[in-house]
This record gives sequence, structure tokens and C-alpha cells, in this order.
Amino acid sequence: MAEPQRAGGGGHRAGRDAIARRLFLSPTTVRKRVSDVLGKLQARRRAEAVALARDAGLGGPGPGRAG
Repeated sequence: MAEPQRAGGGGHRAGRDAIARRLFLSPTTVRKRVSDVLGKLQARRRAEAVALARDAGLGGPGPGRAG
């Protein structure tokens, strides 16, 4: 699951398209799955979902980040 998490970022169509290409999915599938995850987390935006994940102790510092 680490790969889809790293593929995230950006909150616009270009970000969704990049995620889709990296994971060999359609942009529509990515939009649907992100929407499903946000709904389950009761988050409005990806950034809010990331903050919830960090608060829960999931993940770690990304590439190039101290931590």
C-alpha cells in the first residue's frame, strides 16, 4: 500500500492523471477511489486525509524530508 500513498499529492486533475499513470489505472478509477477513501475518513480534501494519517502515526517522512 505504500506505493499508492507515495503516488498521491496535488489536488487537481494533473495530480489525478499522474497517479493514474503511475498505478496503471484510469483517472476515473483514481477519482472514485480517492472519493471513497475521503468519505470513509470523513475528510473533504486529500490534504485533510494526509493530516489524519500522520496524526494516526501512518507513514513517515517522504523522500527528501527530515524526520
